[in-house]
Amino acid sequence: MEKQAKSTSWVRLMIEIISGGPLFRKIVKNNIIFAIFLTLIGLLYIRNSHFAAQQADKAQKLQRELKELKAEYLTLSAELSRLKRQSMVMQRVDSLGLKPLRQPPYYLIVEKKDE
Repeated sequence: MEKQAKSTSWVRLMIEIISGGPLFRKIVKNNIIFAIFLTLIGLLYIRNSHFAAQQADKAQKLQRELKELKAEYLTLSAELSRLKRQSMVMQRVDSLGLKPLRQPPYYLIVEKKDE
């Protein structure tokens, strides 16, 4: 018997809430600020999760770009190292008619004449 009374009281409460009875109006009136607060918290939570997802996407994009730039740096560094070798320099200046020295360089000393 008690179970039926409890279940009917819940049923009555639900019917009153759906129909917008005076009890429902009182509950809403007393808790409207709390409901607004919970709504704002929910909106902030959703916004924060979207912002975190955007930041994660940006971080992944920057990581990929960093990887590509590192690979490009290594490629260019290896190419520069290859071009700086003496044999490569000699090949490139040979077309200009320059030859390696067979004797060590010597200094020319020019004295200024005071006039």
